[in-house]
Amino acid sequence: MNNSIKIFYVIVFIILIGSVAVSTLLGYGKTDKETFVAMEKRNPTTKPIWTWERKNLKKYFDGMNSWVNDNFAFRTQMIQFYSTFLYLGGVSANPQKIIVGKNNYLFLGNSFDNVMDQVTGKIRFNEKQLAKWKSSFQLRSKYLDLLGIPFYAVMVPKKHTVYPENLPDYIIPAKENVFDQIINSGPGFDLLPLKDTMIASKAYWGNLLYNKTDSHWSEIGAYIGYVKIINHLKTDFNDLSPLELTREDFVVKPHPGGQNKFILNLLVDMNDYNVTIIKPAEWNNQIVKTNYEGDTLPSNPFDYVYYHEKVIIHNSEKKYTLLVFEDSFSITLSAFLNQSFGKIIYCHYSEPEAKEFTRLVERFKPDLVLYEFGEQSLALHELASNNLSAKLAGDNFTSSYLKNGSYFYDHLKNYYQITNISVVDSSLHFQSTGNDPSFVLPDMELAEDKFAALKIDFSIPEQTVAQIFYLTDQNKDFNGEQSVLLQAEKGRNVLVFYIPEKGVKSYPIRFDPGLIPGDYIIHSIEVMQDMKN
Repeated sequence: MNNSIKIFYVIVFIILIGSVAVSTLLGYGKTDKETFVAMEKRNPTTKPIWTWERKNLKKYFDGMNSWVNDNFAFRTQMIQFYSTFLYLGGVSANPQKIIVGKNNYLFLGNSFDNVMDQVTGKIRFNEKQLAKWKSSFQLRSKYLDLLGIPFYAVMVPKKHTVYPENLPDYIIPAKENVFDQIINSGPGFDLLPLKDTMIASKAYWGNLLYNKTDSHWSEIGAYIGYVKIINHLKTDFNDLSPLELTREDFVVKPHPGGQNKFILNLLVDMNDYNVTIIKPAEWNNQIVKTNYEGDTLPSNPFDYVYYHEKVIIHNSEKKYTLLVFEDSFSITLSAFLNQSFGKIIYCHYSEPEAKEFTRLVERFKPDLVLYEFGEQSLALHELASNNLSAKLAGDNFTSSYLKNGSYFYDHLKNYYQITNISVVDSSLHFQSTGNDPSFVLPDMELAEDKFAALKIDFSIPEQTVAQIFYLTDQNKDFNGEQSVLLQAEKGRNVLVFYIPEKGVKSYPIRFDPGLIPGDYIIHSIEVMQDMKN
């Protein structure tokens, strides 16, 4: 390369960089905030304020660097061109967010709930995590049993599970993932997995169940899931029946691309589709939407209930009140559910109202409760609250055993990772030397065929989870299947561990106060039993 060509390249480079710098200073070509947030899923960095304090200089220049990165001219266009160039070569510009698959499929990456690590089996439940997950739903189910309200959980498979043949060759799905772990271990409550139903439906519907460039199912996929759900519920509610739709009731049209295309900032049109529903004759046009207080909201019969909406749908032509804890898969599902129930109370499972599970149940007194969640977010569901466990004990339970810490000091046996045991002010103090301290409680006589609960007053060094293990005639070894876990906060806690099985009798009970080393205190333990039933 001769010098003139080198000089030419240098001049072109300077002109390009200079143009971007001048445009940035003048405010030309800047990405507006709305577009930036939609692309990045975060707010742009604000410009730092200069101060003459020496200690703040590094902070200022770091902030200025971040601000320039977020606000330089033509930023969006450059990202789009770069991402599109790589996509045309079969490569994702951001594989943590979006994976480029075969046949124009775009899959969510690990930025979303570590979904690819779930697919490949890198993330799996260990025994404690699996027990914790199942325990939270078993408590919900048991609480509703006492009220005579059926509880159902529905697991919606992700696109990676339904269309694994369109994943790139370097991603090999595991033979058993967390989804399968739950099903294969026996959940202990009414759980309806839609995985097999969706996969079997491919024989007729082909690639129309999930959008290629979105992470959710299409209206057709949602309808297939809806029919399976309603037919499952019909065993308890005879008057339920699903809408009967055929291929002719759906209009499929080409679409240039959905959410995943936008996340990857692609400029090319994709070979995708969208689906609309043709209203059948039995579709009710008089659907009413209200908030929880009863105020009427704008709606039409095809309105979906969107992400995080807390609303009630009223359909005067149908029976039954349904309380739904849902996620984004319920958006398209809601159009069909609204046609099958007289009243539906919607609440996203992460909303504060959902965490106060008992408050919604007791306020609206539903005929049934449905908990819907996508496969990829299985590990996100929180532990059942102490409020729920305490509700299960409630007024029907009678105290049969209350001992303070000094009693346990005299009767302590079979303990693990525990040292420096002492009694201070009638409380049992000890240190955990590891991340799994435990001890077996002294023998206690429990009435046969009665439910029991342990009310434990204790203090811990940091937020963690506490767990009890119990034995039954069927299984006389401590294991995660026969355990109850609750969230415990730093400091003093009073937690009620409701044991969801009868027949514990005089078998030993093990208490694991936390999963971290440090100083613990047991103030008292009370055993309560349901002596009225």
